[in-house]
Amino acid sequence: MTIDQKDMIAGATVTQQFKKGQAIVNEGDMVSSYFIIKSAVVKIMKGGNELRQMSAGDSFGEQALYYNSVRGASVIAVDENVCCLAIGREKITKILGDKIQVIMYNNLLRWSFEKNQLLCKLSKIQIEKIVTKIQKVNYEANQKIYTADSKCDKLVIVLEGKVCNKEKEIATKGEIVGDQFLPKKNRDKLIPYDIFLKDRGKVVQILYIIYLFKVFQQNFQMILFFISNQKMLDFLNNVLEVKQIR
Repeated sequence: MTIDQKDMIAGATVTQQFKKGQAIVNEGDMVSSYFIIKSAVVKIMKGGNELRQMSAGDSFGEQALYYNSVRGASVIAVDENVCCLAIGREKITKILGDKIQVIMYNNLLRWSFEKNQLLCKLSKIQIEKIVTKIQKVNYEANQKIYTADSKCDKLVIVLEGKVCNKEKEIATKGEIVGDQFLPKKNRDKLIPYDIFLKDRGKVVQILYIIYLFKVFQQNFQMILFFISNQKMLDFLNNVLEVKQIR
């Protein structure tokens, strides 16, 4: 976003306060505003069941920025004095035009790196090198992202949907999968289960070789240290190819 766009969004944002137990949005209501939690904790409820909790820095209602829809879940204040920043679709559309989704996804990716215990060690410049070059991938419900008993060759960041294995949900929006295999000591470990997207959704896939090139391109020997000759050949043949799965 430009400086003017940031200033306009800041000016259009409304601060809202909610008491413990108060509904911020209700399941089934029309979506019209996007919320960022400024302080305290909220819970996501669907059909009377708690799905998860969210806290400062988390956001909800992104679909309000892209299209008309209804709320898929209710959001309830857990703590006293929950503070949220809210902005309506009409205002942000007027400011950002057709770039809304790209900007939102890129901001989500930056946030994903910053909150990850391993990847937060990257500099802002290194994160930008990765974020500005990757593309999103569409997955159908239950389509495999990783196959059991294979080596992990990519990072996955969830944009929409939930990533699961046969036992449990392991990642949702803004969370990274595959980072535990980045350290050299874990490179040869095999993925124990098939990992898939529970429902249709979007993720970003970053091949490890591209990750290393973008972050450490000033020292190409470092890349050679981490990868096999075959992977290097594939990389040289297609440096920035991102597999599109539909």
